[in-house]
Amino acid sequence: MSDKKMIFALTGLFAAVIIVMLLLIPVEKKHEYYQKWGKLAVLAETDERAKFAIDNADLYPEYWFKMLYNESNFEIAYNYPFMKDNYKTMSFTDEELSGAAIYMNDQRWIYEDFSIKTQGCAAVVITMANLYLNHNDEVDPVKVSNYAYEMGYSGLGGINQVNVTDIIEHFGMTAEEHIFDKDNGEKITENELKTAVDTENAVVMVAVNGDTFGRHALLIRGYDENKFYINDPASAEKTSMQWNFEVLKNEITRYWIIKN
Repeated sequence: MSDKKMIFALTGLFAAVIIVMLLLIPVEKKHEYYQKWGKLAVLAETDERAKFAIDNADLYPEYWFKMLYNESNFEIAYNYPFMKDNYKTMSFTDEELSGAAIYMNDQRWIYEDFSIKTQGCAAVVITMANLYLNHNDEVDPVKVSNYAYEMGYSGLGGINQVNVTDIIEHFGMTAEEHIFDKDNGEKITENELKTAVDTENAVVMVAVNGDTFGRHALLIRGYDENKFYINDPASAEKTSMQWNFEVLKNEITRYWIIKN
């Protein structure tokens, strides 16, 4: 082969290599993109929220960005940049100030303290007790949760039941506590629960443990001839239901009559 032909051949080969490399660059970048963002990158193909989160990752603290990978918490995590300051300007509605239920997953406080969503039932019920009795916003789930944490009253399951009375009294209310030994068959009676609910200027908080509610705290807001009414801080659906005493008696482990 002549030198001239050799030069042309090498030039063509070099050009071909360059073209292949240029074509591979987008493929490599795409590979790096998917390798970096994982299933969030896959989701971003069809979900603008995921694409926004990737494009604006600097808006998300590491804790909240990792939560984007949890399907059940994706929506909450996505909204972090837009709602992270909710707690600073939050207020309660007139209905809530009169005793309407509030919930653990409320976006007014979960961006301030996400543990309220996962284990904040007692903090929310204590807040509801204050709203019901005092009709003011001096107590909220974040304040209760923070106090419990500072005092060492909370653990993996939330606020320890043995410390609930102290927390209630710290926030200016009083609590008369009643405990049942379920292991020895001790249970609350229907008359006892109704008497507690009927206590003048008081609200009843109960700790339950069983198949219906799990290990949880509820507020008993009233009863009629056949059923009891509750505020369940974890479930608007259960709050809207009426409850047979036979269900409640098997799960209530203790209760507090809370007053001003």
